[in-house]
Amino acid sequence: MSKFTYNYNYVYLITDLINDMFYIGAKSCNEHPSENLGIKYFSSSQNKNFIQDQKNNPENYKYEILSIHENRLNANKEEARLHELYDVRNNKKFYNKINAANSNIGFNTSNLVVAVNENTNKIEYVSKEEFYNSPHLHGNAKGYIPVKDEFGNTKHIKKDDPDYISGKYIRTSSNRVIVLDENNNPKSVLKSDPDYISGKYKSHFKGLVSVYDKNGNKLRVSINDPEYINGNLTPIVKGYILCKDLNGNNLYIHKNDERFKTGELVGINKNKICITNGSKNKMIEKTDIIPENWYRGRCKVNK
Repeated sequence: MSKFTYNYNYVYLITDLINDMFYIGAKSCNEHPSENLGIKYFSSSQNKNFIQDQKNNPENYKYEILSIHENRLNANKEEARLHELYDVRNNKKFYNKINAANSNIGFNTSNLVVAVNENTNKIEYVSKEEFYNSPHLHGNAKGYIPVKDEFGNTKHIKKDDPDYISGKYIRTSSNRVIVLDENNNPKSVLKSDPDYISGKYKSHFKGLVSVYDKNGNKLRVSINDPEYINGNLTPIVKGYILCKDLNGNNLYIHKNDERFKTGELVGINKNKICITNGSKNKMIEKTDIIPENWYRGRCKVNK
């Protein structure tokens, strides 16, 4: 047992908004996690570039507190469950290089498996012997599958979910694509579908482009949007970031641009943090006091 006692034990998710990659970890601290993650702590990753880039370009990262636990053991269990769920060690979308469940650091699960107890409907770590001999225990992912919705968001749902059965959601590993039918309704079809190949069905995202607005917010708009045509919206290209010069002028440059490395250009949201009240997000200066009922982080906003 650790000789230190902390006020908070939490599991977190870091999203690299530029490279569309993720990191899941667990951390203990005395201040509230929202005052720790992305401010004092930037993950336990061995990737030094990943750590340093967060410090240099905080506007390019999103920080989320996934759960808070009464002790570090429970936080480690949840971290291990998520690592196993997404197989972060082998998943190229994650910076993690090891699954916590296979690590000897902090919490050893080498002879344990993640299971759902049908009697309590809770996730537990149990011995392999108990798992195979107990009828009320089943695999954590039993009956669930990873899918993408019509907006490209990934989630886990039950196999008998009506949206999956109807084709609205498609398996992430399937050779399918979300399209708009002749009535502009989203549906999933095989990439080999003759109607998709012929162009009768168009991609759900055809005619749309991902952009930054002048405040650095990410949007998806029509290629015919007047703001996009007039150059008021900047297309998002992997490896490129929105910056500002010493005069406050916005520039869209590659992240390896020497002017960015020397500090001549800085991220548009440098020295700012994102806060949310659970339904709205906004950027404020790091030195500003966070208003009551707001906290550091982001929430998903339905457009």
